[in-house]
Amino acid sequence: MKTEDLTAIGLTKEQVDSVFKLHGQEVNDLNAQVSTLTAERDGYQSQVDDVTKKLNDAKSAAGNNQELTSQLQQLQSDLDSAKQEAENRVSQTKVDYELKLALKENGALNDKAVSALLDRDVIKLDKEGKITGLSEQIEAVKTENPFLFETQADPIKPKIVNGGNPNPNPGGSGKAMADYTYKELSDLKSNNPTEYQALLGGN
Repeated sequence: MKTEDLTAIGLTKEQVDSVFKLHGQEVNDLNAQVSTLTAERDGYQSQVDDVTKKLNDAKSAAGNNQELTSQLQQLQSDLDSAKQEAENRVSQTKVDYELKLALKENGALNDKAVSALLDRDVIKLDKEGKITGLSEQIEAVKTENPFLFETQADPIKPKIVNGGNPNPNPGGSGKAMADYTYKELSDLKSNNPTEYQALLGGN
């Protein structure tokens, strides 16, 4: 999302500034969630390292005591599981963050509908913490379902008025676009293109 893209669809400088302010708040909120979970993970890691050292010392002291050694091994296994769970939570939060950011940058009109068409199992973080398996999927969805995204050829001009936001779906079913499933949007486009266009115009 660039300043030129927003001014091209008729937004004033003040409106563009407002859009970027809202976008920045959402990104900052997501970043805060990632930072919080990362801090929690690092805290857990420090605790795990400390307890692991103590366990190793205890194992050495246990010597041939088989029962004590078995208990210590179980504790080590539990610690490893807790560590992996913390890592998974941080990774999933980062994936969710990158997904939401990518949907915004690609002009998705309905995050739920687009997300439903993505294979989440393929979207992962590599060893360097970079997202993989996302951009190519979004491009494929854009190619097969262009009506789910804003386009430069047929931009959607936001309706910004004083005193509050306009009705998200004037004269329609009463549902906002975010409430529709992908199938419902597809059926609406095929069976009632007038209402579908009204929905896009009011979104």
